[in-house]
Amino acid sequence: MRRTVLLGLIITATACAPAPLAVIREASTTPPPAAIPDDVEATSPEDAGAGGADESATAESAAEPEAIEVPESDEDRLMVDVDMAATFELQGEREPRSYDRLLAASAIDVEEWLATEFVTPEGIQWDGLRGGRIAAGPGARDIPGCGGAPVTAYEDLTLYVAFYCPIDDVIVLDDGPDGLLEHLSREHGAAATAVVLAHEYGHALQERMGLLDGSVPTILLEQQADCVAGAWLGRAASGGSNVLQLDESDVRTSLIAILNVRDPAGVDQFEPNGHGSGFDRIGAFQVGFEEGLDTCLTLIDAPLDLMPNRFLSYDDYVRGGNAPYDCAFDPDPACRPSWEFLGEDLEEFWSLVIGEPIGLTSSPAPGRASIDCPRAIPLNDIVTLCPGEVVFDETAVLPTYDEVGDFILGYLLALGWVEETLARVGSPAVSEDRVLLSDCLIGAWVSDITLGLDRDPARTSTVGTSPGDLDEALEMIIRLSDPSTATDRSGTAFDKIAAFRTGVLGGLDACV
Repeated sequence: MRRTVLLGLIITATACAPAPLAVIREASTTPPPAAIPDDVEATSPEDAGAGGADESATAESAAEPEAIEVPESDEDRLMVDVDMAATFELQGEREPRSYDRLLAASAIDVEEWLATEFVTPEGIQWDGLRGGRIAAGPGARDIPGCGGAPVTAYEDLTLYVAFYCPIDDVIVLDDGPDGLLEHLSREHGAAATAVVLAHEYGHALQERMGLLDGSVPTILLEQQADCVAGAWLGRAASGGSNVLQLDESDVRTSLIAILNVRDPAGVDQFEPNGHGSGFDRIGAFQVGFEEGLDTCLTLIDAPLDLMPNRFLSYDDYVRGGNAPYDCAFDPDPACRPSWEFLGEDLEEFWSLVIGEPIGLTSSPAPGRASIDCPRAIPLNDIVTLCPGEVVFDETAVLPTYDEVGDFILGYLLALGWVEETLARVGSPAVSEDRVLLSDCLIGAWVSDITLGLDRDPARTSTVGTSPGDLDEALEMIIRLSDPSTATDRSGTAFDKIAAFRTGVLGGLDACV
C-alpha cells in the first residue's frame, strides 16, 4: 500500500504498439522491466528505503496457495483410454508424468470442441493442428525454432513453459521433470497443464483469424487465449465433454496455474511481451468460462478493461510495492505498522459508507489461541472480529506476508470491517451468500483505493494500492476458498474471485 493517492484509471486497450507472438512465460523467469513513469522524480535508493511515505503491497512472483488433494488416479475422470504417445510427439528424456492421462485426454477433447464450436463470421472452421503437439523434455533436439534459429533449445523452452508456433502450426509444452507444469500438476492437480494447453490452442485460433501478423498487442492476444482456455474448461466442468469429466477442484487448480504465469508487479501490460496481471488474466478466463467461445472471439474488437500495473513512484518500485510489516527493521520514524494504516483507511471508508463511525481498530495476536474476547466472531482461521477490534493471528499472517505480499493483510482486515458493516445495516445474507457479498464489498473498497473513481470527497486517507496488490488478494481468496462445491462454507475460489472482481470493477453499486 502507498500513502499517495493513485491517479490511475482503468486501462483500456487502445493505441498500443504491435507485439510479437505471445507465449506463456513462467512467473520466475526474467520479465520485461518494471515500468517507472518518466515524470516521477526518483529519490536515491537510500531515501526510498526509509519507508514512511511508501506503504505498498505486491508480490513480484507468484506464491502458491496451499495444495489441494490430488487424485491418485484419473480413472474416474476419463471416458477414453489414451496416453501421451498417442496424442503428442514426445521428445527428449522422459518418464511418466503426473499429468499424462488427463493432458492426453484434454488434447482430444479440445480438438473435438473446436471442431464443433469454432467458426468465424467469414466461415473459417477448425481444421486441426498441421504440426500437432510436442511434449519436450531434457535432451530434446527437434523443437521448432519458429522463425528464429532452426530449432529451439530445450533450455529456452523451460523459460516459456509452452508456446504456439504459427509457422509450423504446432503447440510445444515443457515436459521436463522439474518444469513448472509438472510442479503445478504434482502440487495442485493435472488440470493446470490442461488449461495451459487450451490457452495455446487459443493462439492457434488467432492464426486462423489472421491476428498474429504483429498488428495486435500481445496483451490482447493473451486475454483472448485466456478466455478460450476458460471457455473450454467451463464446458468440460459442466458436463459437456464426451472425453473427460472435470469439476470444481480442476477449476481451482486452473486459477492457481494462471496466477503462476502472471506478469510480475510493475510490468506494463502494453510492453511488447506483456501478458497481464493475475487479476486481468483470471478475469479473461472467467469471461470465457461463463460466456463461452463466441464471446472470446470478440475480445480483440471489444477488449476487457485492464487494471493499472505500473509503479507510480520510485519508492514504490524500490520496495517492490511492499510496506514493512511492523517497521521493526525500518529506521524511518514516520513508518507505521501495516495493520494500523490499513485499519485506519478501512475505518474511514466504511464509516462514510454507512454514515456513522464503525469504531474498529486492528491488532495482531501471537497465535489463534490467544485471541480471547467476549462475543468473538471468527471469520476464518486467521481473523476474529471482537467488539471494537479486528484481531488477526500473527503467526499465520507473517509467513504469507513475506511469501506473497502485504495486501494479503489488507484483504484479511477488510473481512472484519465488512462483517461489522453488514451487521450494522442488518444484512439478511447468511452462509455462503454472506461470504460472497463480503468479497464483493471488499472489492469495492479496493476499487476506491486503486481507481479512485467517484471517490467520496470526505475521504482524507491517501492509502492506495500498488501493482500486484490485487493479485495478492486473489492468492488469499484461493487459500480461504472451499476446495469443492461439496464443502459449501466459504464459497469456491471461482465464485469468490468473481465476487471480488465485481466489486473492484463496479464499486459498491455492483454489490448491493
